[in-house]
Amino acid sequence: MFVVFDMISFQKGIATFDKFGSSRMISNKYREKIEFYQGEGEEIIITGNLDLDSQQDTEPVTILLKPDLDNKGTYVGMGLWRHNEEKSKKEYIKAMLVPIS
Repeated sequence: MFVVFDMISFQKGIATFDKFGSSRMISNKYREKIEFYQGEGEEIIITGNLDLDSQQDTEPVTILLKPDLDNKGTYVGMGLWRHNEEKSKKEYIKAMLVPIS
């Protein structure tokens, strides 16, 4: 299940949100605070407070995106969002960057 689709462009290594998709779970002001970095080689790193729906303070999430070998130009990755040690349960946030042209 995808929560939101946004259009992001990259110019000289700087990410810009061109269009925000409609979402009832995460507002635009939080999505604007997400940062993108160039990792090693072709990796892209996304960092930010990606807490979508909990009532608690959470730590920033880091997602390492790598090229999808089956889809040229697409990057995929997941980052640990929450770890409940008592229940041995981990929840992740998945991100995908897909070319639009």
